[in-house]
Amino acid sequence: MRSFRRGTIPLRLSVIPLLFAVDVFVFATDLPPQLLTTNTAPAPAQPPPDKHADARATIAFFHDTWAKEHDPAKRSILAGQVVDAVIHDFDEQPVEIADEVVRDGAPKNELVVPDRANTVTLDPLATLKDTHWTELDYPPSPVFRRISQHRVEAWTSQEGWLFNERGKIVADVHVPRRDGGGKEWFGAFVPNGMWITTDLWANDEQLNCYNSKGKWLWELPGDTMLAHLPKDTNPNSPGEPITPSIGWARADHTGRRWLVCLGTDYMRGCALVGPNRHVQGLLWPENLWADVYPRAMGVRGTYTVLLINSDDGEESIHRDEPAHGMDVGWPTYLLPGNRSVIVNSGNRYFGFWPHSHSTYIETGRRSEEPTEVWFFDATGKYEGQIAGSYLADSASGGNLLIQDFKGQVVEVGHDKTGLTISSVRKFQWPDGTMAVPLAIYDDLGLGFFLRGPGTTGLDDQARRSRGNAEIVLGKWG
Repeated sequence: MRSFRRGTIPLRLSVIPLLFAVDVFVFATDLPPQLLTTNTAPAPAQPPPDKHADARATIAFFHDTWAKEHDPAKRSILAGQVVDAVIHDFDEQPVEIADEVVRDGAPKNELVVPDRANTVTLDPLATLKDTHWTELDYPPSPVFRRISQHRVEAWTSQEGWLFNERGKIVADVHVPRRDGGGKEWFGAFVPNGMWITTDLWANDEQLNCYNSKGKWLWELPGDTMLAHLPKDTNPNSPGEPITPSIGWARADHTGRRWLVCLGTDYMRGCALVGPNRHVQGLLWPENLWADVYPRAMGVRGTYTVLLINSDDGEESIHRDEPAHGMDVGWPTYLLPGNRSVIVNSGNRYFGFWPHSHSTYIETGRRSEEPTEVWFFDATGKYEGQIAGSYLADSASGGNLLIQDFKGQVVEVGHDKTGLTISSVRKFQWPDGTMAVPLAIYDDLGLGFFLRGPGTTGLDDQARRSRGNAEIVLGKWG
């Protein structure tokens, strides 16, 4: 797998990558030259020739050289060399220097959440029984999805729930597993309550379709779907077969079909499957984010390589992280404006602001350490950061919702002066106990929250690993 080289201006990938099994994307290997654009860059700076110089001296040399350099191309190379030196400081790894490089020398702009918050009391609508929430497990369970303007769904391996915009249950189905546990997507509804799943048997390699009452309707083998894929599905590896394994599926933007990903490893293909088993193979490359409900699919990829497109499909963010070695935990993000940043503990929560090419990147491992969200403009320039974790889009249609370590929901937007906090909310149940959001749909006034023992005053780490609280659908407004 091709990685961005440290200390160089990375190659700009100009194609949509292939697909991966776990509800995410994967890059192609050995992309042909015509699918890449390259940048010519000056030779990197060289530290003093003393091989015995300590790590801090090396960091200081590159940092000082970078700080004094004003040529963008040279500065970009030096930025990579500074971070490389930090990573290879085995004793201390001064992350603050690497963070300064991410900011391109700009001062730290940390948003401070106001002390006062508006209290919102929820109406509890439904409890997802026999569930717990922890990101220490893989895959996380349940999974939550927005599939249309008026429908949201939740799935575990054994059960699926479909709700309308008022929080009323449209379907509550039980999956008849045999010896299989289901792939990480577990199952997928369309708005009328029909649903599909796979792995009733281990590695069954077929879709099974049911109506909203759980009556089995049909099966569709992966081989049958593969026969409908165009021959040029994967131009990077011509002649390589795609396996019939079904990696993931979800409702398409029409609400009448499912978007289905097929294949394993780097050989992937996609198809649209209708309720009558009609299969429409998709050409490669395809902007799959346009094939589902807007802003509902998130990143695609593997744990080492991830991708997301902007709402208009004109820009993308690529995240690349080595699978092993010293660079693990130091992923590279290629942002709009062709700017590359190496972010310490950058995780898989990143993307675009609504209807914008401005971006955000979350740092920190949610189950292990505190998180922050960093913000960048449409050219990749640092704007600011806030302690907390990314949660959702706001009902305003242009802002982001961040959850702070008190469990509050903070709305971040822009005004003439730059980043601003426009509101802070804390959710509670009718008995006054704290409701901690897991997934919310602000325009619907609807979300999945934790309720029960230990949820009062949870910090972000405890919220992500709490196994005793119930998961409850709540409504407000």
